[in-house]
Amino acid sequence: MEIVKIALVLFLAQQCAGGFDRLRRDDRRFWTALAIPAVSMIALALQPNYGNAAMMGLLTLVMLTLSGLPLRILGWLGAGAVAVSALGFFTIAKINHRLVLWWLGIKDGTIDPSADDKLYQVYQSLLGLGAGGWHGTGIGASQQRFAFLPDSHTDFIFSVVGEELGLAGGLVTLFLFVLLGWRGYNIARNAGDEFGSLVAAGLTTMLLAYAAINIGMVTGVLPVMGLPLPFISYGGSALITNLAAVGILLSIDRQGRALRARKVRVIGRP
Repeated sequence: MEIVKIALVLFLAQQCAGGFDRLRRDDRRFWTALAIPAVSMIALALQPNYGNAAMMGLLTLVMLTLSGLPLRILGWLGAGAVAVSALGFFTIAKINHRLVLWWLGIKDGTIDPSADDKLYQVYQSLLGLGAGGWHGTGIGASQQRFAFLPDSHTDFIFSVVGEELGLAGGLVTLFLFVLLGWRGYNIARNAGDEFGSLVAAGLTTMLLAYAAINIGMVTGVLPVMGLPLPFISYGGSALITNLAAVGILLSIDRQGRALRARKVRVIGRP
């Protein structure tokens, strides 16, 4: 699953490089750019892995938007995504149950940990974040991690960060992700070609989206979707994929710098 995320970004960048004019001239290329992600999303949904299926859809929409797809077509694609989401909400009991409980918690400002196992995790996660205070309990001193919080090493690792390192550690973690996003999009803006720009923007969006959704679900702002926190959650294949994404970003940056340096030398010749 993990390597599919990078493969999807590379595939969509290759299909969309050249902008919408190229897609419009080649209908097969356009429909292929929609069909391959759709097949991936269906395969994930059948597992079922709805969180990663939704992320595939988000990445596809972002890449198509960056390619210059007209708002009219994006609107139709967005409407289709909303329709599929609504269908899932009304036909899949697991999704319906979890979203309803999440919405009731948001509306009432309370969480009933006995209503659902995922709500229990969110409840214990919030207790851990609150126990951390400003400076945290100290590295390795988390109580929630060892006694109460399931998945504390995977999806809910940010709660442990907040408990052991406090609000200060949580804010530093957020700042590092913001810095990663700023650097990644800057690399995309200065890439040597359109393909590199799309790849850099897609990989940066992927990392930031996973981080934002993970932190959102750990704090109860978003429903639990089972998505890991990049670079921090336990998982060898996920870590390798994230590091590979950073390596590709650095490669695009190096090529962009080399191209700009050659242009400067050519312009500076007498």
